[in-house]
Amino acid sequence: MSKPTLAVTVAAQVFRDKAFKSRTLFLKDGRAVPVENYTVTTSDKDVIAYLDGHADFARQPAAADSAAE
Repeated sequence: MSKPTLAVTVAAQVFRDKAFKSRTLFLKDGRAVPVENYTVTTSDKDVIAYLDGHADFARQPAAADSAAE
């Protein structure tokens, strides 16, 4: 019997697009990532890694982080 795989959950992250108000990005695996109103919100670890490495995107602080300031 095989062991069940555990799904890794990541808290939703918000990224601000510094270049475009709306556009569609495509990952290498063909998935589309829409930008709407300068924003991308995702909990997909592959999308987060892609956006972290893209110069046009800045990760926004989580709501709890900004409340602590």
